[in-house]
Amino acid sequence: MQKFVTVAATAAALSLFTPSANADPRAEPARIEAGTDTVLAGEWLWPEGEAEALIVLVTGNGPHGRDQVISGSPMFGQLARGLAGEGVASLRVDEAGVGESTGAITADFRERLPHVAAMIDAAAIEAEARGIPLILLGHSEGAMIAPLVAALRREVDGLVLLAPPVLPGRDVWIDQQVTMTRQGLPDLTEADYANVETALNAVVDAVEARDMDAIEAGVTAWFDAAGLLEVLRADGTLDGAIARMQSAEMHTFLTYDPRPALTAIERPVLAIFGEIDANVSPDMNRAPLDAIAGPGWRIEVMPDADHFFMRAEGAAPGEHVFGEMVLDPALAALIADSLPVE
Repeated sequence: MQKFVTVAATAAALSLFTPSANADPRAEPARIEAGTDTVLAGEWLWPEGEAEALIVLVTGNGPHGRDQVISGSPMFGQLARGLAGEGVASLRVDEAGVGESTGAITADFRERLPHVAAMIDAAAIEAEARGIPLILLGHSEGAMIAPLVAALRREVDGLVLLAPPVLPGRDVWIDQQVTMTRQGLPDLTEADYANVETALNAVVDAVEARDMDAIEAGVTAWFDAAGLLEVLRADGTLDGAIARMQSAEMHTFLTYDPRPALTAIERPVLAIFGEIDANVSPDMNRAPLDAIAGPGWRIEVMPDADHFFMRAEGAAPGEHVFGEMVLDPALAALIADSLPVE
């Protein structure tokens, strides 16, 4: 049975707002054929010296460009540079239909599987030529995609899963919404919170049944319980929320259980949660991940880190300041020091 390890010592040893330094990482353009009409444009980033490993970065729920910009700051761009500073190369791309990539924007995460597989095919050639391990890294939704692709690609030597959902989508999503309601609307009563949770369960039940009228009624009841209905109806947000819950994307996510794919992984895995992640709660997801962890798995919890492992200087943990977010350099250091390989 694996233990949960906290990286407080690692975080304390590094200055939070001083990125890992590499004198001159070398960037090269990437163009990857990923289907009849899809070419993924992106970037290879190589460290100044010999690379110790090559990591393919898979973005979360988007659509995202190669840098996965969060609150105006390039999370994946900073991660790639941080990894280069630790001697690790990376490949990251614009998702289909985003930035310089061609093709249609994907509707749900399963449509991204062949695109990530094409990235692995291209990266495997580079990794083999250099005699270095190939690692697949996914963040959030990307951490659901990575195990599915790895099962079909033996070239992958290990996985890094950042903020990985482990329980079924409905459980993760309901917990996410309840947590955010409590944080964003602290003046509601316990009865109000209970009514919100009841409405959320009704919404998910309706999504699973593909009952569009029930979805609309459930979303309306959800925001009514939260005291937001009239405001959201007036500014048009309500219609957008209903449409999103009626989408195929939400049906796919809410009905998906990541555990079978995770259980099937026979390679080393490094899973990293943020201690204060309100999107994918470590309290909810790390125990079931530990229960299915295989040989060579390692599970870490980064202190004071949210879903994106980013902070703004002077801001409280979890507080986002647009354009001023910096990735905790302890993340790149932890990945480089704990490369999940045999």
